[in-house]
Amino acid sequence: MREGLEKLLAAGKDNALLRFGLGNACMGEGDLEAAREHLSKAVEMNPRYTAA
Repeated sequence: MREGLEKLLAAGKDNALLRFGLGNACMGEGDLEAAREHLSKAVEMNPRYTAA
């Protein structure tokens, strides 16, 4: 799952929902630093995105 989301990000399809999904995928793999980065970016892109 993470690999597919990273491909979307690399293709320029960056948005809060993608970052949220990627953050969750990273968290599930135990990569908490990457999870924090992606979830923070999701909130930066959309401060009202309460799931992130």
